Amino acid sequence: MSEFLIDNGKLVKYAGAGGEIVVPDGVTEIGEFAFSDSSITGAALPKSLQRIGKGAFQRCRNLRRISIPNTVISIGVAAFKECGIETLVLPQKLREISDSAFESSKLREISVPKTAKTIGYDAFRNCRCLEKVEFPVNLKEIHNGAFWNCSALREINNPPSAYINNSAFDGCTSLMDDEGFMVVEGVLFNSPGLYKSHTVKLPEGIRVIRRFSIDIRRELDGVLWASTREELFRARKEKVGSVIVIPASVEKYESSAFVGDIEEIISHSTASFTCLTMSGCRKLKKITVPEGAEISENIFGFSEEAIALYKKLKVCFVPKGTNNSSI
Repeated sequence: MSEFLIDNGKLVKYAGAGGEIVVPDGVTEIGEFAFSDSSITGAALPKSLQRIGKGAFQRCRNLRRISIPNTVISIGVAAFKECGIETLVLPQKLREISDSAFESSKLREISVPKTAKTIGYDAFRNCRCLEKVEFPVNLKEIHNGAFWNCSALREINNPPSAYINNSAFDGCTSLMDDEGFMVVEGVLFNSPGLYKSHTVKLPEGIRVIRRFSIDIRRELDGVLWASTREELFRARKEKVGSVIVIPASVEKYESSAFVGDIEEIISHSTASFTCLTMSGCRKLKKITVPEGAEISENIFGFSEEAIALYKKLKVCFVPKGTNNSSI
């Protein structure tokens, strides 16, 4: 009996003993979960191959080497999730990197091919050995959680044109600056630096504050990055993150950019606070902005409660160029 069950060019199931394998020529597709949980250590795939299905090599923890031919145009969801692969060359015709495709794998570096337009949700989530990523200039979008908790990631070549979703790089602590902030190509990500003091001064160079990027909820240990109960209690007592100082470089705030227990915002930027920007900030009492910045009456939302919050909000306008950090 063959170790490969193949049906009309599709490898449906692997029934071998593991170790190094060579997939037969003529196979055009590796089916869903075909090799999942197997003990293979290496795999050579044929040039006839075009698609790798969902979960095809999922949890192949002993898999260290695999060669994927450039004929492959599709790698399915969670195809290599929890694999032991350390090095991999992605095929040059790949159209996208699917959701959770390499989640929790052992990859050390990756180069995204020019043909790929998107990187899916959680695509490289928890790849804690990943140190370097190269992106193509025509990449369009990096989805939520794509590199979440890739704590060793310190070198990236990121295209300015790509839309980076709000949690794409959360937990990438090796990208932090000396003050504990994570900023990737001008985009702020949820950072330990937000939870260290009562007044938080965001670093220069931030262009976009994405949805949930500034999430100050003092009751939540995980949000605070507190490592001990004492740190959590101190953060509550000292009301960390109560005042947020925004640099002049900021060009845009997204909906729900600010969440939680923020009480005051001091902005040097003329970017407008549009509808729902503060939809999660029920404790906000004061905003100071330069003349020219607009503040929507729907900054908290459209409900009666949200409009009432806006009416109680103290808004201060100062002349452009004024050092309003002391206000």
